[in-house]
Amino acid sequence: MKNLLITSIFIIVVGLSGCVKIDINTGKNLDHLKFSVESPVPEGSKITYDTVIVFDIKKPKEKFSLEVSNISGDIKILKSDGNNVRAILKYRDDAKKYYKVYEYSSPSKAKIIIKTKEKWLDLKKDKGEIDITLFVPDNLGDISISSVNGDIITLDPLKGAEINLSTVNGDIKGNVNAHFSTLSSVNGSIKVIISADSVNVDNVNGSIKVTLKNFDEVDINEVNGSVSVSLLADIGIKGEANTVNGSIHYSELEELPNFTVLEKNTRSLWHLNGGSLKFRIGSGKSYLHISTVNGSISFHIRGRMI
Repeated sequence: MKNLLITSIFIIVVGLSGCVKIDINTGKNLDHLKFSVESPVPEGSKITYDTVIVFDIKKPKEKFSLEVSNISGDIKILKSDGNNVRAILKYRDDAKKYYKVYEYSSPSKAKIIIKTKEKWLDLKKDKGEIDITLFVPDNLGDISISSVNGDIITLDPLKGAEINLSTVNGDIKGNVNAHFSTLSSVNGSIKVIISADSVNVDNVNGSIKVTLKNFDEVDINEVNGSVSVSLLADIGIKGEANTVNGSIHYSELEELPNFTVLEKNTRSLWHLNGGSLKFRIGSGKSYLHISTVNGSISFHIRGRMI
């Protein structure tokens, strides 16, 4: 018998008033498990199937890791109200026909992986989507969440020891609080508030907007897009910014009495031929590095950017 995984098995009863989910083991109505923030259904699309997966955490004080991977659809994350990870999957259009959900659990780990049923399925054609809403308790161990052709959105602050969020053809939005955090996107934007000891943010073909609260070391890299960083006014950091084809804007930092330029080679906005800036704010205890290939870099004082 599995010690950790409890998968909700249910039937759907369709009536004049809509669908009702019922656990076939207990007869209990499961409608209360619906999440409070519904994803808007695109025009011409419809929900064709939904399911609930629950992973009970037997030893909440011990390290527990979570991995979720979705190949087509959004992932929204909210705080769980108990010692469990709950996932609500909503299938749109023909998703049930083309995609398969794989579940795995152990006393220290849980996985939900969505893959195509056919090895060479053409994702460019409309095959439907599976949207996932996760309810996650505070302070899990490692959290790894990835999405293709969909966004990752933390509607409540996501907390964990190590958090990795990645998208292809999708955005990352929300609030992350971790010891170590890695955020990456291809063909999407990243807009987050971060508190972490060590942070890596990488993006290709999209913008980055980051508010940094408490951190030791942050590395931000952008290929084709702008980077906008908001900082606390009383923060103590040593920073470095480099751009190949872009400009660097730091006028708001100059308003701080403890801001010092250590080295600079910047150009005006209309001279997009690169630049660099090294600076210190206060004690310089934390370290911030930003680089872009094609895109500007701008610094802001918290409250003025997002």
